[in-house]
Amino acid sequence: MLYMPHVSPRRLNKKTFQMLMRQFYNALEEADARTKVALMFKEIFTKTEKVMLAKRITLIYLLSKEMPFEKIGEILHLSSATISRYSVGKEREKYRETLRILRRRGKFLDILEKILQAGLPPRGRGRWKKIYRLTEKNIDGK
Repeated sequence: MLYMPHVSPRRLNKKTFQMLMRQFYNALEEADARTKVALMFKEIFTKTEKVMLAKRITLIYLLSKEMPFEKIGEILHLSSATISRYSVGKEREKYRETLRILRRRGKFLDILEKILQAGLPPRGRGRWKKIYRLTEKNIDGK
């Protein structure tokens, strides 16, 4: 069972937030190899946070391919409000760099294509376990 990530109601001031984000970006740049980034993500993000990030990236990609909102919602289990919000962002070219990276990195698209071609896993317990295992193998290279 995945849960919504908890965000503290106590907000950071703008300067502190910017400093933290700069440190996060620096850490990503330091872990330049894909395997190092994957290890870092495994260590610091919960499963729920990783799923949330993966869904957002996939949503942006599917919107760029003009996939119907209903199909995206069915595949990713996202609300129409979330899909609409990201669609507006895409139209305003908010995700231009993300899409450029996704198109340059064929592996992600290959994995996504396999998942979409295979269709949705059957409903019920363990629905996404196989997909998680497949994506972990491709990320870890095992």
